[in-house]
Amino acid sequence: MGEASNSTRATDVDYDPVEYWLRDSKSEASKKPRKKILDRFLEWNETSARDILLLAREFPSGIRQIKIEKMVDNFLEYRNKNRTEGGCGIATSTVRKEADIIRGFFWANNVIVNTSRKYVLKPVYESERVLTQDEVRKMIKVTKELDKRAIICVEAQAAQRISILTGLRFDMIHRYPQEDGKVYGVAEVMPEVSDPQGRLVNKTRVHYKFGLHWESMSLLDEIRQQREDKNGFIWNLIVRRMQELISDAAKAAGIQKTRTRRTGDEWHDVHAHVFRRYWVARMDDAKVTNNYLIDYQLGHLIPSETYYHGMFTDEKIVEAIRQADEYLRVLP
Repeated sequence: MGEASNSTRATDVDYDPVEYWLRDSKSEASKKPRKKILDRFLEWNETSARDILLLAREFPSGIRQIKIEKMVDNFLEYRNKNRTEGGCGIATSTVRKEADIIRGFFWANNVIVNTSRKYVLKPVYESERVLTQDEVRKMIKVTKELDKRAIICVEAQAAQRISILTGLRFDMIHRYPQEDGKVYGVAEVMPEVSDPQGRLVNKTRVHYKFGLHWESMSLLDEIRQQREDKNGFIWNLIVRRMQELISDAAKAAGIQKTRTRRTGDEWHDVHAHVFRRYWVARMDDAKVTNNYLIDYQLGHLIPSETYYHGMFTDEKIVEAIRQADEYLRVLP
């Protein structure tokens, strides 16, 4: 399966998958360690980046690549075995970081690859917390500034990665007025969407849309009325500041739980990512059972053929949000 023995097929991948994966790196220095880990994985499997993507293309697009997952897990087992037997002395956390980097290469190139549970790198900020509607209402009630209230409301009702909000512009939102006077929205996120500083913010690099509840739209319309640029960026905040204001709102509402790590810094269990879990729970309570549509709203990679069969039309997105209307309401 090496590059030399399969060079004729390698021309079927008409771009450099490694450079495509690394294109959002902030510096050459940040690319080197990631590329070194990928090169080690490819060398161990006697293949190249292009050839392993060709192997993935032998199977339908958008499904888990079981064969490649075995290649990844076998490599990680080898690394972990060396660790436990003193072969190379690497830490367990290092093996997990390598798993995360290798998985990131595949996902950046639209190949769904997971690793065994023991090689999943759990973020230090991760929390199992599932908020209630009343808790979200309290967070919004104690937040006075309109634009900050809108961030919490949109996060709770749209479940977007916080980075997407930094790149959200008014002209990305399509309006869908209803007979009862309420207006729902559908935001369109392109693969190369960027924030006001020009940084790419679409983590999965896929074109997708997400629905906006009428309460979120009402707050966004208030913000828009105050702006001279009616099509520009909704917020001019970096990711860290958005995360901080969510944590601050939870603390002010009396629902934030804080722990102190051994390093002395604090860990909070209410953060931006918790809203993604919250939204899924609300949709489940509302009996919205279209899992593909839910994954689509979350910006996950999905089987490409479902997109072209009209599963994710704006009308169906709005219909799902309307079905969950009372379960998503959070304005005090």
